[in-house]
Amino acid sequence: MHLTAAQEFHELNTRYGGEVASASRASGLALMLYDTSAASPAIHFLHNSGIPESVVTSYSSQWFTCDPLLPDAGCHDEVMRHSSIVAPANSVAETNEVYFSRLGRAGFVEAAALSRPLGRSFHLVVGLLAHRQQFRGSLSVDSVTGQVDQWLAQGSDYLVDACLHIALYRPAAPPAAPVAPVSMTRREQQLVNELLRGSSNKQIAADLHLSIYTIENYLSRLYRKFAVHSRTALLAALRQSAAARGG
Repeated sequence: MHLTAAQEFHELNTRYGGEVASASRASGLALMLYDTSAASPAIHFLHNSGIPESVVTSYSSQWFTCDPLLPDAGCHDEVMRHSSIVAPANSVAETNEVYFSRLGRAGFVEAAALSRPLGRSFHLVVGLLAHRQQFRGSLSVDSVTGQVDQWLAQGSDYLVDACLHIALYRPAAPPAAPVAPVSMTRREQQLVNELLRGSSNKQIAADLHLSIYTIENYLSRLYRKFAVHSRTALLAALRQSAAARGG
């Protein structure tokens, strides 16, 4: 029987998703498209296994803006990253706590993510979660990078089509509300300029001759000034502020 492209992609996701989940000891797995081209970034789930629909819905509508494992959260090396949900340990933990506490209330104890760029505006993200009731040990993320790359390579045609469909049918953004000016120090403005260029925390620290710890402290201050909880939301606020100034 001839399968449609969507059916072939579903079978591919089921096979590779099962292999990756088993090898990494994940009880929940998702393949997502992260769209950063719109005024407000968006997440689109392409495959989900073992993650409750309530969590998927909440993540898609709001939680992802606080997710420190997404590409805009400061790590651009495109490798697996994971963080303990129980005790996120860094100087911007207060901005991550919202996300981790929500996952923790849903029963998850560990999270990991692997991202790959797909053009200028989209990132493919494979998210892995470990649930306390099916916990089989810490997520083994390094062992599945090859399988994930094979998975994404096999589904590349469908993934490109999905990006085109999202780009073509993305709803128009509503008119932006007036943005109140935010006062920043000279150093904070330097950091903002680096952020808007897409620099990672490590790159910013090197360019400004500061430590990673200091950069993270400056980020925490900017989060508070712009009333946001993630790097993604901060970038959106900065772009909106620049547009309001005509910059």
